Amino acid sequence: MFEAAAVRHLRNNSKYLLHGGLWGKLQIAGLLASGLATNILMILPLPLLAVLLIYWLSFLGFGVTRCSERTLLLFHLWIPSLAAFLN
Repeated sequence: MFEAAAVRHLRNNSKYLLHGGLWGKLQIAGLLASGLATNILMILPLPLLAVLLIYWLSFLGFGVTRCSERTLLLFHLWIPSLAAFLN
């Protein structure tokens, strides 16, 4: 991909995100950590709720102790069809 010399110079020599010395670098690190934490906290509740549901169901006596071949067959057919439907 070809780009003009002026654009290449700006890309190679710009430090617009790091103005302000050490304080600016700490702000960028804080923004990065905040973004990571936000993304993790947005995704984490679904698996945690699933684990809590399974725990509560097993506590109430609905835990799976044995699976028949029919149950396993239905489970193995259901997951790929759901994945195909969502894609």
